[in-house]
Amino acid sequence: MIYALSGVFYAFGGMLEAGRIGSATNNLGFMYELDAIAACVVGGVSFSGGVGTVIGVVTGVIIFTVINYGLTYIGVNPYWQYIIKGAIIIFAVALDSLKYARKK
Repeated sequence: MIYALSGVFYAFGGMLEAGRIGSATNNLGFMYELDAIAACVVGGVSFSGGVGTVIGVVTGVIIFTVINYGLTYIGVNPYWQYIIKGAIIIFAVALDSLKYARKK
């Protein structure tokens, strides 16, 4: 049931994205995984287990979207944007690891 429901949501998201861009291809969402992971990690979801909140994830998505559009607006090369996103993920995971190391 969950897989069917997630498939419906993926199809709906694909239609919205195709409508936004004005076309559709088979690799339309390629490399969105990095954005999704980065937004969740910035929002407070832990890689080492634990619980994230919806408000935290939405906050992470908003922060990461502002960073994404800001980098595009100032004309940063897309390859450097991936490097910056990766650095943000590494920094957020390092902070999360320090948080859990202090708890133990």
